[in-house]
Amino acid sequence: MVPIKILKEANIFKNLNDAQLEKLASIAESETHRAGTLLFKEGNVTNHFYIVEEGKVSLRIAIDMGPMQAPMQFPMATVTRGEAMAWSALVEPHKHSVSGLCMEDSKLVSVEAGKLRELVDQDPALGLAVMKGIAKLLASRLRDARILMFSERAAAQLQEMKTPGY
Repeated sequence: MVPIKILKEANIFKNLNDAQLEKLASIAESETHRAGTLLFKEGNVTNHFYIVEEGKVSLRIAIDMGPMQAPMQFPMATVTRGEAMAWSALVEPHKHSVSGLCMEDSKLVSVEAGKLRELVDQDPALGLAVMKGIAKLLASRLRDARILMFSERAAAQLQEMKTPGY
């Protein structure tokens, strides 16, 4: 069990009341991981949902570089204090869409995926509040991915325009 104070600070749980946070806290555990630890891998089954209490985790996606090279790990987002990751614990098919790598020694709140799904099924009001938080999280990640993609393409376009004969 973790103190509800930690859960209250999490962006995704902002709309939960103390009773709902107590329920979450009762199934949550505190974990520490060293810098360089791979928490989860893209494509694997999601076993835990996480909130960063301290530290920094890089969310990375594998980009296929062709048959002659290993996939490149491209950083999509950095998760810090109060932010959630591994939302696929609640969303089918319950597989990670990215990999999570600790960039610093990190302290995390971890909730086992099956217990979390059971809790949101048992308490529809809590489930709705959590899913609203996940929707906001996904919207912000999509916005960040669009900005990143646009900036990369804009940089490539500018470089192309500098090429003689353009």
